[in-house]
Formats: sequence, C-alpha cells, structure tokens
Amino acid sequence: MQGWVGGYSTAQASHHLRMRSGIWDPPVLPERRPADARADERRGGPQLSEREKTAAEKRRWEEVLEIVEVVVLALAAIATAWSGYQAARGDGQQSILYSEASVDRVQANTAATLGQQRLAADGAMFSAWLEARAANDPQLQAILVRRFSPEYRTAFTAWLATEPFTNPDAPPGPGYMPEYHNPQTEQAKS
Repeated sequence: MQGWVGGYSTAQASHHLRMRSGIWDPPVLPERRPADARADERRGGPQLSEREKTAAEKRRWEEVLEIVEVVVLALAAIATAWSGYQAARGDGQQSILYSEASVDRVQANTAATLGQQRLAADGAMFSAWLEARAANDPQLQAILVRRFSPEYRTAFTAWLATEPFTNPDAPPGPGYMPEYHNPQTEQAKS
C-alpha cells in the first residue's frame, strides 16, 4: 500500500525528487485516495457510467461474435479437409475402376475382332466350297470342310441337312444356323 508524504503520494513524491535530480519521467497520474477506494467498495465496486456500460456491452457482443466467427471458420476448415480426403479417396477408386473398364473394353474389342476374322475366314472357305461344288470337285470340297472352324463345321453339317440347294426356305448359309456359335464374338458380348 502506498503511503502519503507531505500531501503527496509516495509515487508523486518520488516523481518530484527525480525531476529535481534531472531525470525526467512522464508525469504520474494521481492515484485514488484510500477514502475513494473505500467508497467504491461500499457501492459494490467502481460504478460505470451509462456510456461505459454501453461500451462494455458492445465489447462483450463483439467478443461473442469473434468466437462464433472462429468456430465457423474452424468448421469450414474441417469440412474442406474432409471433402479433400473424400475426393482423394474417390479419385483413387475411380482410377482403379477406369483402368479395369479400359482393360475389359480392350479385351472385348480384341475378342470381337478375332470373332469377326474367324467368321470371315469361315465365310471365305464356304464360298470356295460352293465353287468346288459347282465345279464338281469332291476332293477340294473335303479339304475346305476340314479347314472350317469346329463351330462352323457343326453349323455347316446342320445347314446341309436342310437341303439348301432344293429347299427355298433353307437359311442362306451355315453362319445363319442356330447351331453356329462363335466363341470370340460371344466373349466380346459378355
């Protein structure tokens, strides 16, 4: 507790002594007298004016608003981080699925191409067989039938059973028979 010396508080007295000695400090504001402090204690602490009360309430609302802003920004940061995590996770999965789909598409295209090449080869052999039949060359016909693919040979045998050269309702060739199955084309479709 500060004492009083010659009508001055000890802080004021030390200020005056420093001033006389040539050391200058900014002036010290007068302190409250102990009687004023006791009066504030009786009233329940220092009393605030209306303007000070309004300013204090405004500061309180500003502090609350700042806390709410911090919470909202924190939630936004967490949501951004979470969405980035989910996007990265989904991108990885999407890349894997895209790669698998690409492999499947290439395999299907390869199988379809092989199936169509096989059908074209069988169709060329069938055309040559028709020419050998027209030329009445049974030996060449037998060679060509052996060169058919197994699936086409089965369909060819079923096609001959329909008597295509005398039956106008017979299918136009073995490739149109229900017995004909091209494994590569079927693989491409699945």
